Amino acid sequence: MIRRRRHLPIEGFTPRPHTPQQCPASGATASAYRSVEDRRPVTVRTWTDPALVAGVSPARAQQRIDALARLSDLPGITPVRAGGLVDSRRGRHLYLVTDDNGEVLDPSVVDPAHLLRAAADIAAALHRFHAAGHLHLALCPQALTTTPSGRIHLSAHRAPGVHWIAEAALEHQAPEVGQASGGEPRSDVYALASTVLAVLDEGADTSWTSDAALVTALERATAPSVADRPSDLGMLADELDDAARRAAWWEGREESVFSQRIMA
Repeated sequence: MIRRRRHLPIEGFTPRPHTPQQCPASGATASAYRSVEDRRPVTVRTWTDPALVAGVSPARAQQRIDALARLSDLPGITPVRAGGLVDSRRGRHLYLVTDDNGEVLDPSVVDPAHLLRAAADIAAALHRFHAAGHLHLALCPQALTTTPSGRIHLSAHRAPGVHWIAEAALEHQAPEVGQASGGEPRSDVYALASTVLAVLDEGADTSWTSDAALVTALERATAPSVADRPSDLGMLADELDDAARRAAWWEGREESVFSQRIMA
C-alpha cells in the first residue's frame, strides 16, 4: 500500500476517461478520484462490486499489476504505481493507482503525426505486456490522455485479474473477444488500430487519408479475421512509426515530433 494518502477535495469530480463504467455481465462499476501519494498527483481507480471481485485471484491480479508497472518507464504509458486486492470492513475491492496524466484526448485537435508516434510507442510497450502473458483488452479513445505538454499516453487499464470489458472499449474490441477464446494478442492489435482510426476520423486534419500505406495498415489490423491481421503489436508499431515519420516530414517538423522519444 502507498503511504501518506491525501485526497484532493474535488467535489463531484468524475475524471475522464475514468467515469463510472457499467459492466454488462455483472453490473459492476468502476469509480475513480484524484489524490496525492508521496507528493505525486495520481488517479486511483476502485472496483467494488461483489459479483466482479468475488472470483479474482490475488496472485493473478498482482501479476497483472506488476506487468503494467514494468511498462511505466516506456514512452506512451502512464506509470502504474500500485494496486491490489483488498479486504476491508466494507468488503473486498480492487484498486489501481496510476500517475495523474492530464485530460482525456480531444480528437478534434489531435495532430496525426503526434498521434501515430504515440500509438507506435503504445504498441511497442504492449508488445512487451503480451510477452509477459497478459492482454490489455481495454483500448479505446477514452483510454488516451494528453499531458499539459501535449504528449499522448495510454492511461486507463482493466481491473486487475478481471476479464470483463469496460463499456467504452466495447466499440473497439475485436470480434473474437468474449467468445470461447477470450481474445489473443492480435485482439489488442485490432483494438489499438480501431482506436487510432476513430481518433483520426474525428480530427480536423485529414491529411492522413492520403497516406495509402497507413490506410492499408490500419485496415489490415482491423480485419475481422484474426489470421488476416499483423501477427503481433511489434509489427503494428513499426507501421505506425513509419507513418508518423512520413506525416512529420510532409509537415516539415520531424524533429519536434520525434524528440519525445529521445527525451523519454
